[in-house]
Amino acid sequence: MKSLACQHLADGGRGRQPSAAQRSGLMRLIIAALTGALLLVACSRQDPQQQAQALLGAARQAMEKGDSAAAQIHLKGALQAAPDMAEARFLLGRSLLDSGRPADAAVELRKALALKHPAEQAVPALARALLAQGEGRLLLTEHGSTVLEDANAQADLKTSLAQAWFQAGDNRRGDATLAEALAAAPMLPAARMLQARRLAGSGQLDAALATLAELLEANPREAQAWSLRGDLLSISPSHRAEAVPAYEKAVALEPRLLAAHVGLLSELIARPDVAAAGVALARLKKALPEHPKVSYFEAVLALQHHELKAARQLSDKLQRQEPTNPDYMRLAGTVALAEGDVRKAVGLLAQALRQAPDNTMVRRLLAGAQLQAAQPGQALATLTPLLEKGVADVMVLRLAAAAHAQLGDFGRSAAMYESAARVQAPDERTRAATAFARWQHNEDPRALAELQALASSGADTAADLALINTWIQRKAYDRAAAAIDALQRKQPGQPLAEMLRGRLALLRNDEVQARAAFERAAALSPTYFPACAALAAMELRAQQRPAAQQRFRAFLQRDPDNLDALVALAGLLEQATVADAEVQRLLGRAIELAPGKASIRVLLVNHHLQARDAKRAVQVARDGVAALPGDPQMLDALGRAHLAAGDANQALTAFNQLSTAMPASAHAQLNLARASLALKDGAAARLHLKRALQAQPDFVPARMALIELELSEQRGAEALALAKELQAQRPRDPVGLMAEGQVRGAQKQWDAATRAYRGALALGTDRTDVAVRLHDVLLAAGRHDEAAQFAANWQQAHPRDAAFLSYLGDVALRRRDLPLAERQFRALLALQPQNAPALNNVAWVLLEQGKPGALAYAEQANALRPDQPGLMDTMAMALAADKQLAKAIAVQQRAVAMRPDDAGLRATLTRLQAMPGAATAAR
Repeated sequence: MKSLACQHLADGGRGRQPSAAQRSGLMRLIIAALTGALLLVACSRQDPQQQAQALLGAARQAMEKGDSAAAQIHLKGALQAAPDMAEARFLLGRSLLDSGRPADAAVELRKALALKHPAEQAVPALARALLAQGEGRLLLTEHGSTVLEDANAQADLKTSLAQAWFQAGDNRRGDATLAEALAAAPMLPAARMLQARRLAGSGQLDAALATLAELLEANPREAQAWSLRGDLLSISPSHRAEAVPAYEKAVALEPRLLAAHVGLLSELIARPDVAAAGVALARLKKALPEHPKVSYFEAVLALQHHELKAARQLSDKLQRQEPTNPDYMRLAGTVALAEGDVRKAVGLLAQALRQAPDNTMVRRLLAGAQLQAAQPGQALATLTPLLEKGVADVMVLRLAAAAHAQLGDFGRSAAMYESAARVQAPDERTRAATAFARWQHNEDPRALAELQALASSGADTAADLALINTWIQRKAYDRAAAAIDALQRKQPGQPLAEMLRGRLALLRNDEVQARAAFERAAALSPTYFPACAALAAMELRAQQRPAAQQRFRAFLQRDPDNLDALVALAGLLEQATVADAEVQRLLGRAIELAPGKASIRVLLVNHHLQARDAKRAVQVARDGVAALPGDPQMLDALGRAHLAAGDANQALTAFNQLSTAMPASAHAQLNLARASLALKDGAAARLHLKRALQAQPDFVPARMALIELELSEQRGAEALALAKELQAQRPRDPVGLMAEGQVRGAQKQWDAATRAYRGALALGTDRTDVAVRLHDVLLAAGRHDEAAQFAANWQQAHPRDAAFLSYLGDVALRRRDLPLAERQFRALLALQPQNAPALNNVAWVLLEQGKPGALAYAEQANALRPDQPGLMDTMAMALAADKQLAKAIAVQQRAVAMRPDDAGLRATLTRLQAMPGAATAAR
């Protein structure tokens, strides 16, 4: 058998070559392993204690050189020879603690104590290991009253106990215990550094720095003290420039001191000095090549260089390693923001804040993401703890001001901006936002004058955009046009001004000028997606869907990897129920380009669900959860896919994980209710629905689901009360009256149900679902003439309402009025020629009536949506009617193989196989 070294050399020519740092670390391990092996061979004729002592000596030498990995190999060898060697247990525990493995360290240190290793050495180390695991309360329980004879050891222990008290929120006991530590050993570094941290935390930064200066005068080679000095200097506006030299000193003294590396890199990135940060990262990688912080800072620097793919891959890797680490969640959220995935960013940053509620940076980032997601109320809720404590910095005040502006409270917005300006002079963009808020609040002419001055003199465009928005809001379109002209002079050759000119033309109902402006924007920048999207939207409004599709296809020829265009085209094809394969190809490509963007994966899951292909939906959702573990959107999609596949238990598991990730989410509780209902557990469903409404009282889907649950259990009065509450909450929204119509209809109170639905329509809504429900109620009440008249009126007012036509076709099918069903579905195909379900329905109706032509419709439907068992069933019958029995049987056998539990499909196959000539066809 080859040795480790020989195997390494043998493999050296294959695969990826290790980095210099990896080679160095690997060689140290090889040397340590070989040394340990040689020592064992040399000592093989000695007794086990002698073997252990030899390995213990080698371990001490390795520890003196700072080589923890080699030391641990020797110590483990010693313990194999002599498991009860207390000193080896102690040294192994200390080495593991120094290597960042506190849980393993605690195990070995407890064993050392059990073997009677001196408590003066083992207990302080165990205390530090427990603290590093967040087990401060356990430390207080086990060693809160421990007394050690050695003064330094007692001070070391007391310092850890003080930290435990601070972690527990008992500052009084923490300060008292720290005082005891300092009394026992006034210059103990750990105690002095904790004292400095306490002083800095209470706002006494100069006193904290003076405390560290005394310590460093007595112990100039105390690397951790230099690192802490860097931390304190970095938060001092007047001394911040001195932070980097302090960190550099710490790293020089102790190259493996992680805190110093982290501080140094953070400070260099904040400056920003990306080149120096790259050098510092190389030093960290050399000292600690396998530490997760290497990947963390690689991701941060990738972000700095706008290398988003690399940043996402690194942040995803870190999240897989430590899914609950708030720093890694924050990093992933920041990457998601940079990629434009605001929803994902909000979810990740909200999780990070739950893990670290006192982290101001996470609060700021989350609030900013919530503002981008148009969630100003949530952003204010995120910032409120800082605002109430009076510890809001300039950024927090500006974020709060922006949130108030989004909410339309421009008075408070202006006040917040002015508070921020008193702390720090605002930049040009902030001055523009402040002036805009003041003008919106009370039309202060001075604010308008400031906006105009900023727009005319500044290089930034924020004031120009604010002015344009101001004039458009007041319908002063000529002034808006002049402001757009001024913006174009600032940005010659850029498409933004033409885009704004096009939108202004639309407000003036001048589609010719709008189209011309959007075309000019597209000509200025052929890969500027907003111009393409605006032109496609005009084509859709003009019922020119093929032209819109062609526009997106042409754009993708110019920019094949444009995510927005891929998703937009897939959405258009989805709406037209066109070519399942092309939708999958487009979304599949989008996922390849942005594998970390859950929203695109969810679109593909939804596509399969809409196509009633639950099996594929589950697979896509599983792939998404594997790629993005813990992502709320993917867990939601996985649960919905399992529900569609009939696996309610798996759905419940996914939704429970979603609820754990988002404990305050009303949507997660609604999903749990749906899974519980699928499991016939009405009591659990009611509990989840009530929790959803407690979390979000105006959450309509949960209230509607609770109404349906009450109706299913014959609790009509309770259902009606819920509907009335909904009407009170949303008096101008038809949903409350729709809920009442549903309740009245379930109780066969047809007149009351009709009044409710007509009331919903009277609120000015053109919602097809309300029209469908009213028509259904009229039919159920036996008022067929009234239903027919309503349908005719609706179609006259909404001649292109494809959904209503589809509904009327389904109604005719239920009533076995096949000629009427045929007319309705043919009318639907006139609007949507590539609607696969409508094509299938025409084929089926023709078969049922014994009319020719069914096969052509069935083949077209299957070409658009291949491998759909329901469509294949119709085509098999059409083939049989066309005397192609062999093909019919083959198609139906494939359909049954895809969905073996479908009794209807099996019945069709049985009928086909029983037809005359089936045996011959099979041969």
